[in-house]
Amino acid sequence: MIDPYNITNYNRTDFELQEWAIFCVMVAGKKSEPSADYADLLVDPAREAGLTPFDYYKKNKDELEINLREIKCGQYTRITKAIEGLLELDLRTCSVDDLLAIKGIGFKTSRFFMLHSRRNITCAVIDTHVLKFLKEHKVDKVPDVTPTSKNKYVYLEKEYLKLAHKLYPNKPLAEVDLEIWSTYRAKK
Repeated sequence: MIDPYNITNYNRTDFELQEWAIFCVMVAGKKSEPSADYADLLVDPAREAGLTPFDYYKKNKDELEINLREIKCGQYTRITKAIEGLLELDLRTCSVDDLLAIKGIGFKTSRFFMLHSRRNITCAVIDTHVLKFLKEHKVDKVPDVTPTSKNKYVYLEKEYLKLAHKLYPNKPLAEVDLEIWSTYRAKK
């Protein structure tokens, strides 16, 4: 089960890493607690069968969308396509670009997966909390929502990384991400 308040783990088992990837897809645009529950429900049949989630859904492809609809998580087409794309990847060696090539996975989701599952990765999860952080630090051209354009996302990512390295010089980026998430979530 994913604990949405304790997400960084560089030593996940195959089962845990696959559940993490599924959670990353499911949480896009949604609240973390229900998304963790949805991911747990979606991987439960694999757990019961003694398989990893990917092995289970490779053998039972027709069940993926059916199970998503049963748990009532919404965005069935996007999530189904994204998870089907993930089934073809090696999550231990894939790149951000490999993840971005999957329909239904964007800049934020790909980086979220990588940042909290791979040690020493350099990327930024530009979510609403990071956008508020950037605005508070007077970065130019910060939109109200996460950009979908590559140029805008990369610009914000570069600005964020400069600030993160300046303000948190000895802290891993995953920890910086969680600190900003926690700080700006509390300011709501």
